[in-house]
Amino acid sequence: IIESDIFNESKSKCEIMDISSTGLSFSHPQSKHFGKLFSIGGTVLFDIYEESVNIGSFRAVVRNIKPLEKLFRIGCQ
Repeated sequence: IIESDIFNESKSKCEIMDISSTGLSFSHPQSKHFGKLFSIGGTVLFDIYEESVNIGSFRAVVRNIKPLEKLFRIGCQ
């Protein structure tokens, strides 16, 4: 599936900037593939880790993308 361009994958470890009962936001480094990875209304699949323990795998919809100095802040619901 990844090879067919249905899904694109980033192996970056991203820091959660904010988390609440309605969503979360995380930072992601800028890259030439950023536009293929994230779009408003797009679905992201991600794993959350606490230290080295996998808390779980989750799905969210991108609600906003804000450029920061060296990163993008991606808000999801």
